[in-house]
Amino acid sequence: MATSFQNAKIALAPYVDNGLDFENDRVTARINEAQRRLIDHYNFLSRREELEKSPLVFIENGKSGNLILDDLDATKVMILSLWREENNELEMATALEQKALAFVERNLLQEVEYARREEFQGLEDTYVITQRDGLVGRIGLETVARYRLSSNRIRSYVRQAYRNAVDHYNFVIRREAFDRPKIASNDLPQEDSTLEISPEVIREIVINQLTQDRA
Repeated sequence: MATSFQNAKIALAPYVDNGLDFENDRVTARINEAQRRLIDHYNFLSRREELEKSPLVFIENGKSGNLILDDLDATKVMILSLWREENNELEMATALEQKALAFVERNLLQEVEYARREEFQGLEDTYVITQRDGLVGRIGLETVARYRLSSNRIRSYVRQAYRNAVDHYNFVIRREAFDRPKIASNDLPQEDSTLEISPEVIREIVINQLTQDRA
């Protein structure tokens, strides 16, 4: 259930300055400033993690509406940071602000991981492992907790690994003069494009590249 701005004021008023009545305008101002900073960080993280959601838009609130970023714990800690900042206790203010931002990051990363895991599971259930997106789903499920990459990023890794593998296969065929046909295309343009190289080979290439890129 969404937290109304009014209920937020009641809950957070004891943490504003030395504790104020929830109808005091300072409470509203503190909550708005805390929300603005938290929303800026949320939107930064959302872009970084390629979360496919519209950014949150900060709007100053008063007595009506709900908290835009519905996180009372983060808002409370940011309010405590603002009080320290106003009183030139900058070291403490910075530590509290980082704690508040960490709450936001923890919650957003959990949201990202859940959404990605659900998407990758759907791909694995829809396509077989020898099709492009079947392999994308498999690799995504194996790596989501560590990397949280979007399906499009995993697709780009799979397509590049496939190109490299096919090019190397065709090179070896020519070099060794094997009596077998070359693979005609090294691209996987469609979600159901069939892999002509073992999916385990492509998977190993992708995992190795991910490890190098994200080390």
